[in-house]
Amino acid sequence: MSGMDKISSYIGFAVKSGSVIIGGDNIEKAKKPPRVILVCESASDRLKKKMQSLGDAEIIAVENLEELSHIGGCKALAVTDQNLAKAIIRLKRCL
Repeated sequence: MSGMDKISSYIGFAVKSGSVIIGGDNIEKAKKPPRVILVCESASDRLKKKMQSLGDAEIIAVENLEELSHIGGCKALAVTDQNLAKAIIRLKRCL
C-alpha cells in the first residue's frame, strides 16, 4: 500500500468518525480547530493563503485531493482528530 493510499485510508477513518471538515469556508467557520489541512495543488492562491492564515494547523499540498478523499469538487479538507492528523503528517513527510 502506497503512502497516498494510507493517507486516503486515514481520511476515510476521519470521515467515519466525524473528524473531517470539507471546504475552505467550512474550515474557516469550524468550531473545532483543524489539526491538519490538505489543500489541492490546483486550488486558487486565495484559498491557499486563507488556509495558511488559520492558526497552527499543518498545511499539506496534495496533487489531487478529489481522488484522495473521494469527495468531488473538494479543494481543501481538514482533519480535527489529533491522532489521525499526526499519522497523515508523518506519512506525508516520508513521501
